[in-house]
Amino acid sequence: MEQEKIDILAETLLLEVITQKVEMIEQLPIMLKGIDYLNGWAEVISKTTECEIFESDAPSVMNFFTVGEKVLIELEMPCLISTWQNREQLLRITTTVKAKCLVSHAEVFDWNNMNKIELLNCQKDVQFVELNYIDTECDDIRAY
Repeated sequence: MEQEKIDILAETLLLEVITQKVEMIEQLPIMLKGIDYLNGWAEVISKTTECEIFESDAPSVMNFFTVGEKVLIELEMPCLISTWQNREQLLRITTTVKAKCLVSHAEVFDWNNMNKIELLNCQKDVQFVELNYIDTECDDIRAY
């Protein structure tokens, strides 16, 4: 598969799938692991009702390989994330998502001409091989 098609795939389907995964509250302990200066983060996570990426760059493709009929794509996506308890903001997280995704049927679809619903219908074709968070920093908004 060509680099241009992989970049389009990253900016469409993989952006939606990664965003959906990162915004899962269950990802917070993984994301915040190793941040020693955040006091009581387990309690904050237990109170969290919403996690939202409010700013991000498009995923940057670092590498890709064809694996049989699938494509393994390694990418990074810097983002800013807010966590909320109802309408009260709790945390502001800055991180870079590093992911390896195995994508089936990558050549079949015209990713540029699909809306969000059509893209999310294709999420079954994406398998996370690896998902990590690097260069993570966190601000406790409750302190302000």
